[in-house]
Amino acid sequence: TLGGDLAMRLDLFAAAAVAGFLLLGIQRSFQSTAYDTALRKLDSRVSALEGQRGNAQRSQIGSQFSQDLFREDQQKQSMSEPASDRSSAASNKGGRKVFIDLGANCGNSYLKLKRKKVLEGKWEVYLWEANPQMVKFYLTDLASKDPDVQIVPLAAWTENKKMKFYLTKGQENVTDIKQFKAHKCNPRSIHQPAGASSLFSGAGMGDDKRRKNAHKPGSEVIVDAVDFAAWLSDLKLTPSDHVILKIDIEGAELPLLKKFLKSAPLPCLVDIFYVEWHSWMIADLKERAETEAFETGFLDAVAAVCGGKKPTFGAWH
Repeated sequence: TLGGDLAMRLDLFAAAAVAGFLLLGIQRSFQSTAYDTALRKLDSRVSALEGQRGNAQRSQIGSQFSQDLFREDQQKQSMSEPASDRSSAASNKGGRKVFIDLGANCGNSYLKLKRKKVLEGKWEVYLWEANPQMVKFYLTDLASKDPDVQIVPLAAWTENKKMKFYLTKGQENVTDIKQFKAHKCNPRSIHQPAGASSLFSGAGMGDDKRRKNAHKPGSEVIVDAVDFAAWLSDLKLTPSDHVILKIDIEGAELPLLKKFLKSAPLPCLVDIFYVEWHSWMIADLKERAETEAFETGFLDAVAAVCGGKKPTFGAWH
């Protein structure tokens, strides 16, 4: 009968809806455990390598897997935190809106977040970049056209001092913007003019010989490094302000954030962290594992000093 056919179709529709919700739950559960599963795989693979391959082979494979792990975490984060959700948080606060970019490169990250409408309206923008080439060829021009932008031509660090800064190999003597390997400042691309310029050299960072950078450095220049926590304190931020902190400083994020976590309440004033981690650059497997543990536990560490409050976090690249 017509009534029986309608009832049967409604039953089938209900069953399909239930199945859909179950599949969605399974998918979300899988995403939430993917990172832990990847960590277990890393442990087992490193263990299996012991006694089978030389130190060079172990370092190469461990580094590759760390990069794969970073990409998986990046994909999971982008699925779980749409740009529209992140940007809407700013409208819930009535204070200042502040964007701080440590490792601004050519300004591509700032332009990217503007394009994604994360930075809508009036913002205080501080673009930190220690590479003098980026300041000369890109950032000075950007600031001249955008009154919201302030350039901070310094290296973000744990104290005030002079430090060695290594330019990207092959780009040390650039006299024309088109000589950079990726000279266009493209917010849609992962390839940018500064390349891998860093406080790290192939032998270590400054006078710290414990670390080894996977990138081959170019020639060095001397730059001014500044205690970032002290600088941020001078901004006189309050809990009513909306603060976004993006960090991509080629490995220097580890000592900087360790110091930053000891500078409460400053970490508690940051609403959104965008961080590119660089543990994959560390050749020593034990030290890399310790660094990865800090990375994966970073949000819990922030919560521990902020009365349980966790900021939003986005993996950056």
